[in-house]
Amino acid sequence: MRWRIFLPTLLVIIICIGWSIMWQVVSGRVDAGVEDWFARERLAGRTWACAERTVSGFPFRIELHCRAPAFAGNVSGTSVTGGMGELLAAAHVYQPSLIVATMTGPLKVTTGGQTSDLTWEVFRVSNRLKGAVLQQFALELYKPVLTLAQGTASPMVQRADRVEVYARPTEDRPDNLEFALRLIKVSAPAADALSGNQDPFDLITRLVATGTGLMEQAPLPQRLEAWRQANGTLDIAEVKFAKADARIEASGRFSLDEAHRPAGNLAIQSVGMEPILKRLGIPPAALAIGLALSGNAAQQNAGPKPLNLSLKVESGRVSVGPMRTPLAVPPLY
Repeated sequence: MRWRIFLPTLLVIIICIGWSIMWQVVSGRVDAGVEDWFARERLAGRTWACAERTVSGFPFRIELHCRAPAFAGNVSGTSVTGGMGELLAAAHVYQPSLIVATMTGPLKVTTGGQTSDLTWEVFRVSNRLKGAVLQQFALELYKPVLTLAQGTASPMVQRADRVEVYARPTEDRPDNLEFALRLIKVSAPAADALSGNQDPFDLITRLVATGTGLMEQAPLPQRLEAWRQANGTLDIAEVKFAKADARIEASGRFSLDEAHRPAGNLAIQSVGMEPILKRLGIPPAALAIGLALSGNAAQQNAGPKPLNLSLKVESGRVSVGPMRTPLAVPPLY
């Protein structure tokens, strides 16, 4: 009967051996999957590499470490090279569909004579998959600083307190994708020049892409074209922008025209937008017409007042209310 005394210990040993074998099998599949992806990218003219790659995390996690990941290849017809400090992607053995990756900077990208240098305090990305289908995507970037340099021009520095991006299929229509973007306390020279002040801005958006094609396993231009041919639309459920005294809220719908340019309409409700409109080339007389239509003409000079406008993008041109601006929208692909 002594075997009964040793039975629990024997069972634990068997379980540990079985778990170790399973971990080795799963980790081997992860490493092989990375190699397969590298091979597919090479066939597409893009090369990825790690100065050192290891798989660890035993017994409960699968961790893929990639030191000094580097990239070189062609993206939408443009030669791009880049690299960063380190990438760590991890998943629990008992929940392999949830993958969380953290990056160590800086991230340096060179394309078309322009160099981009991105640093951050925390850069985290998570994916939840069901087979090969995306169930949830999240990106969180804390204290990013982006420096753009080209030729002998002075570098352009942009920074933010936080950047968040989320995506998931909608509950009622799995073919539709819901996106959310949050930019918190962003300082950008272009936004400062447009608004006439150097205050940081916040931007919150929520979008729903309807139609099929975006999730296909194909290059982005092919996916966008499949989405366009499926009469896909981008419903802008919410846009909120705040910078100094300017407050803008908007909603609308966009699609792609036959020239592959965005086309659609936005309904805008704003306060303190007059300086921005003037810098877009809309003359004061047209602004007065807009104020009159919104019932605020008598209060035009009494400080920031609500202003309702419509923004239209058609045939690659941007119009605000009845006035066409000098802004042009190029094809996306």
